[in-house]
Amino acid sequence: MNITFFFGAGAEFSFGLPMGEGFIAPLLRDQFVAERKAILGEEKRSFQLIHYNSRKVFIQTINTNLEEAEKYFSQSVIEACRDYHNKNDYKEDGNDLKSYCEKWYKLLHLPENEINELTEEENKQRSFFLKNAVFFDTLDEKFNDLRNDPLGANGKRIINAYFTIFVLMLTNLYEIPKGFDWAL
Repeated sequence: MNITFFFGAGAEFSFGLPMGEGFIAPLLRDQFVAERKAILGEEKRSFQLIHYNSRKVFIQTINTNLEEAEKYFSQSVIEACRDYHNKNDYKEDGNDLKSYCEKWYKLLHLPENEINELTEEENKQRSFFLKNAVFFDTLDEKFNDLRNDPLGANGKRIINAYFTIFVLMLTNLYEIPKGFDWAL
């Protein structure tokens, strides 16, 4: 029998478990869909943290990591993110953030065999988001919905985000073989 303990405030580092930065890629890429479906059921499978229309995570990430972002994104994209984030007079013009965010979403969800086909710029932007993503404000915002609608879309997104972190920790603690039956 194996027993698993989870500690907060970075204690997991001492046990070789991923910390905050280690959660970024699995959360953004919705890495454990099959496991989530097996344990939580079909109706919760499709509520990933971000989706193709998401903007907040991408815009926050660029604004929070501005100095590094300037290496990978045009000045017009950075200004549009800053204006949108600061609620300035952002206008959907040639710098349509929705289409940029949709492109970045697709970069994060490429099948492994297509990653080699990316341009250098696309690869750098993909790596930027996988390394620096800021999504805890997004999680906090969704947590507020749990009070009024615990099993609504945002509640399911919270469950899925924390389920992803849970499975990530389990897969780091134990050697889970391919084809493992995740049924509960």
